[in-house]
Amino acid sequence: MSPVQDSASYPLPSADRHSEESARLAHQFEVLQEFIGGLTFAPLETIQPKEILELGSGTGAWAALAADTYPNAQVLAVDLVELPERSKRLNLKFERFDLRKPLPWQPESFDVVHSRLTIMHISNGKDVLLRVLPLLKPGGILILEDTVSAIQPNHDMKRTPGMATFWRNFEREIRNKGVDPELPLSYTQILEDSGLFDEVHSRKEFCNFSTAHLDTPLGRVSAMGAQSFQIGPLRHYPGTTPELTAQIIEEMADPALNETFGYDFHFFWARRKA
Repeated sequence: MSPVQDSASYPLPSADRHSEESARLAHQFEVLQEFIGGLTFAPLETIQPKEILELGSGTGAWAALAADTYPNAQVLAVDLVELPERSKRLNLKFERFDLRKPLPWQPESFDVVHSRLTIMHISNGKDVLLRVLPLLKPGGILILEDTVSAIQPNHDMKRTPGMATFWRNFEREIRNKGVDPELPLSYTQILEDSGLFDEVHSRKEFCNFSTAHLDTPLGRVSAMGAQSFQIGPLRHYPGTTPELTAQIIEEMADPALNETFGYDFHFFWARRKA
């Protein structure tokens, strides 16, 4: 997903995704796909999907890979912000859509619904998710990939005052916008309580802000957090001054500190009851 340009919907400020931000998002996609080992951890090959919906298409890279992986499927990718250039793939379509609005699709329309780094940013994200679940066909697969945007319990805030200042401000602001920074922690319970799924699988990876482990796939995923402050949208967040950004980058470069703070990346997939 891209940095958002509608402050009423998402907490992040706008950014030019056609240059520096486009390159960052492309790198993010490549790093995550290397870590995952393909399109998703979910066993989509067991259902051979015909209709795929992606929520939060960003650059369109995941949707394009899905269209190539399943050429007999129709892939629909939606995002609130500017859409990618028209794809030459006949089985891939992009549409601009605000997920806070009533969904235009009929229940049981899709074999796969995928969302990466999107639901976590939407105001009233739980309500959006609950409206999305019925879109799956019986036996269909839901894929959610999100991070927790809150200070970790093991984060020693006294030793990293720059990062602590940012995360306190960030968490307060997104809560004021109706965004729950800890929503992914509830995904399993939400899916189980819906009564729609007979399988719910989750995987959690702690990603520190160190750039000392670029020789491993998880280390490269971890380093994406640091990149968000160095060249990404977080350095433009309201209240984040150049001085604070410089302090955060210095803390992230300190090997005595950067192994202890970061974020949890949650990967979920669930199969709807047949």
